[in-house]
Amino acid sequence: MQLKADTLDNTAGQIMAVAGDTRLQAGAIDNTAGKIVAVAGNTRLEAGAVNNQQGLISAATGEGEIQSQQAVNNAKGRIEAAKTQRISAGSLNNQQGVIVADGATLALNGGAFDNRSGSLLSQGSLSLESGALNNQSGFLASNSDFSLNAGALNNQSGLLASEGDFSLNAGAIDNTDGQIGANRSLNAGFDSLSNNGGALKSVGAMTLSGGLLDNSQGTTFSGTSLTFDGDTLNNTAGQLAATQSLSLTTTQLINNKGVVQGDGVNVTSSVIDNSAGTLNSLGALNLSADRLNNQAGTLAASDAADIAATRLDNRSGGRVIGEADTTLHSQNLQNGGGQIQSVGDLLLDSARGTVENVSGLIRSGKSVTLNALNVINRDTLGENQGLEGQSLALNTGALDNQRGSILANNTLSIDNSGVLNNSAGALASGDTLDLSGSGLNLVNAGGTLKAGKTLNVDAASLDASGQLLSLGDMDIHSANGVNNTGTTIANGNLTFTTDGDLTNSGQLMAGSALNVQSANLTNLASGEINAGSTTLTATGTVRNTGLIDGITTRINADTLTNIGTGRIYGDAVGVNVDTFNNLAENGTAATLAGRERVNLGVQTLNNADHGLIYSAGSMTIGGALDDNGAVTGRAGTINNHSSTIESAGDMAIAAGQINNINDHFSTEVVAGVAGGSDRLPAHGFNQPLEFD
Repeated sequence: MQLKADTLDNTAGQIMAVAGDTRLQAGAIDNTAGKIVAVAGNTRLEAGAVNNQQGLISAATGEGEIQSQQAVNNAKGRIEAAKTQRISAGSLNNQQGVIVADGATLALNGGAFDNRSGSLLSQGSLSLESGALNNQSGFLASNSDFSLNAGALNNQSGLLASEGDFSLNAGAIDNTDGQIGANRSLNAGFDSLSNNGGALKSVGAMTLSGGLLDNSQGTTFSGTSLTFDGDTLNNTAGQLAATQSLSLTTTQLINNKGVVQGDGVNVTSSVIDNSAGTLNSLGALNLSADRLNNQAGTLAASDAADIAATRLDNRSGGRVIGEADTTLHSQNLQNGGGQIQSVGDLLLDSARGTVENVSGLIRSGKSVTLNALNVINRDTLGENQGLEGQSLALNTGALDNQRGSILANNTLSIDNSGVLNNSAGALASGDTLDLSGSGLNLVNAGGTLKAGKTLNVDAASLDASGQLLSLGDMDIHSANGVNNTGTTIANGNLTFTTDGDLTNSGQLMAGSALNVQSANLTNLASGEINAGSTTLTATGTVRNTGLIDGITTRINADTLTNIGTGRIYGDAVGVNVDTFNNLAENGTAATLAGRERVNLGVQTLNNADHGLIYSAGSMTIGGALDDNGAVTGRAGTINNHSSTIESAGDMAIAAGQINNINDHFSTEVVAGVAGGSDRLPAHGFNQPLEFD
């Protein structure tokens, strides 16, 4: 059947071809509430405009084609074809209408497609090209591949579905409360896509590209991989997920209270705002940003994590969790009240910036390596706070650990070139604790340094007003002088050296050998220097008003002044000085006493005002001591003014001159001197150290 007219009005009428095709040509075709049917053929309509409101255009067994220079109006109408349906028009109104075909092609030449509450279903492939497409509460679907190109797309509460691959391109897409899905791949390009409360889903790979993707309170999901390359991604309270890899390249990613998840997540963005959000990778996690805000958020990886951000804010309960090795590169890392944890090795690289961990936690199940100009670890003595790892290596310019905690089960190594403030803080290692740095200024007021095996400190300056403790050996060096008002104790050997003066009003103690070297050494009345073997060496003066004790005690100096409350004890005491003054102060006289032996190598000995030099065994006085502690040569002058030089055993004195001012001085060797053992206490450092 073929009809040709200027105007065709089939209102409430019927045009039917039982056999063959139906072809209609007219300037305008009006099929309002009418029927145009080809029972066993094809339908073809050519017109300036086609009105099919509440009408039917059907190719029951064939193909359908509508060519309209202007509008096709199918409001509440039905257009169907058993095979392919092609529509070419200036615009298409399918409000509450139905278009059904085995395959469909819709070309609107830049015109609008209004499918509000309408349906277009293709059993085969579906191709749509239009200007503005309004699919509010509408349905556009293909049981095969779906290609849609539109100037703008409004899919509010609508459905776009493809059982095959879905290709979608539009300027602005509004999918608020709508659904866009593909049973295979979904590829969408856009200037902006609003998926607020909506859903973008694909069983296969999903590729999104464009300007703004607003997925706030929406769901974007891929059954395989998901890729977004665009300007801004807003996932506030939304879900963006893939079962395989997920890759995001943006200028800005906003994931406030949102979830981004994939099995391998790669994010590159100038700005990432993950406050109270979750970025989770079931595989490796790679993040790169200029600014990364993770306050109260979570960055997690089941495999290796590599996070690079010029500024990384992980404060206020933020979490960075890696189940394998974790690397963070940042010029400014803020972790106040946050947590950074890695099951594997943890690298924090802020070599040109600051790591701030006030009340925060940085922990690794293996090693922690931290490089930064400044590290602030204050107020981290509480549970799940501080810096922790099997081993820790810190390379810093300045380290503030006031009331802070840095703990290593094995080795703790800190290379700090400026101030290390450990006031009321704790630096502890189960094995070796090493502190060094070209300009290290260690402030340990009320703080604790603790090592299970070895403690080494090599500093430019040292405030030793806290605790330095080692269950093994200890080696302390300060280029500048030291005032030790605290406790310095090693169960093994302790070496304490300074290029300046050493003043001790605290404790310097070792279970084995103690070796102290300084320019001048002052041991104040409250000071105790005590070890199995105590060796004190000063290029200048040793002044003692406190206690110096050891199984063996040796003092090497230019001048030794033991005055007032000063006590120098040892099983074997050796003094190798130019001048030895053993004097009284404020009515109290000093004592030097040996339990078994006293060897004095001096040029001048001044023992005055009831001073006591005593040996419960032998005593030898001469000019010097050799390396083995034996006396060699002759003393210059011995002045013993109203004082006592006494030996319970043999005594040998070789001197140029002896001035014994006390008329009752006696050199007689008296067996069993009464009170000798009462004046000389047993060596007090005979128990190993124990500390938590």
